[in-house]
Amino acid sequence: MKKIMLILSFLGVLIIGNAQIEKNELKLTLEITEMVVDFVFKGINFQSDKKLIDFGVKNRSQLMNLQLGKSIPVYSLTANDTLKFLNRWRILVMSDDEPIIFADVILADDGQYEVVNFGAAIWAEHIHNYEHKDLIVGFLSLRTNYLYIQKDNQDIFVEVYDYATREWFKNEYSLSDIINLRNK
Repeated sequence: MKKIMLILSFLGVLIIGNAQIEKNELKLTLEITEMVVDFVFKGINFQSDKKLIDFGVKNRSQLMNLQLGKSIPVYSLTANDTLKFLNRWRILVMSDDEPIIFADVILADDGQYEVVNFGAAIWAEHIHNYEHKDLIVGFLSLRTNYLYIQKDNQDIFVEVYDYATREWFKNEYSLSDIINLRNK
């Protein structure tokens, strides 16, 4: 009986590990674009020139030409080991094709979109230059942050930053690996 339960448990992890989820893309309408650009502009325009660097802005003129890049849905891992879309996106904010920061947009309970935060300038730069950026499906936010990509028809979770080695996008995991790491 123990062997049967072990086999069923193992098969469950394999199925979950290979399950592909629905893409939750955010259509960047003119209204959403204006809302995000306005929020970011107002949030960082009045900062000192020295502080602007913390937001990925090299010179103030970049603030006059903000555009939106890729929007990346954010997921979490539920207690029953499935991915759950959080009604949240991280949108790359750019100027002159250079990444500046990410803006976090949520779909509120009233059905309206809201910008709730911006930041992570260093992430914006590295994700924009990531070799597999066209394969990004989402972010998985746990104790460690992962890019969720589909490579060779497989779901792969790439650790955004390895603090031990100080390397970006070094470690790749399957969903079953992530589940096992979380349960340790």
